[in-house]
Amino acid sequence: WSADDVATLRAVYYGMIAEVDAQIGRLIAGLKAAGAWDRTIVIFCSDHGEMAGDHWLFGKGGFFEASYHIPLVIRDPAAPAAAQGGIVRAFTAAADIMPTLAQRLGQPPINHQDGRSLMPFLAGEQPSGWRDAAFWEFDFRDIEHGAAEAHFGLDSRRCNLAVLRDDRFKYVHFAGLQPLLFDLAEDPGEMRDLSRDPAYAAVRLDFAERLL
Repeated sequence: WSADDVATLRAVYYGMIAEVDAQIGRLIAGLKAAGAWDRTIVIFCSDHGEMAGDHWLFGKGGFFEASYHIPLVIRDPAAPAAAQGGIVRAFTAAADIMPTLAQRLGQPPINHQDGRSLMPFLAGEQPSGWRDAAFWEFDFRDIEHGAAEAHFGLDSRRCNLAVLRDDRFKYVHFAGLQPLLFDLAEDPGEMRDLSRDPAYAAVRLDFAERLL
């Protein structure tokens, strides 16, 4: 694609973001007009991001921050005033939303739950034993055309990856390829793979053990 093509795609994407923002504004205005704003919990999140040409990729998936670092905004009218408008730097996930709503409504979350309630954060508190990293997996097999399998020389069962990312490093473990390691503090754009740097061998092994 040409630079103009990428610029057009990004412009359309930014326009879609502006459209979402405008529609959320309409919803909030409607809640206020109906007198329901102060008795409505609002949660805004996304299921994934968009690469939009970053790292020469389009769409979602993989392991880069552009696809997986998603927004989560919770507005609870019952939250203490001191906690409203706060920013939480802890690692959260979409799996936390269901147990959060269950606790907020006084209902036990049934079945198995991978997430934890975010209610302590909404109260301005720091829960004990909270996760110190984010984990996710991605399956990049191409069942229909086998393009990924052919490109990497892998069978479909080995076209997958798992990621462990803490507040500094991101470790990417592949079933059939060499791992990747990024220092997000020094390289937030994820441009330099440190997995083969002897100076980071201990970090890479530590993350591999933690992930496994």
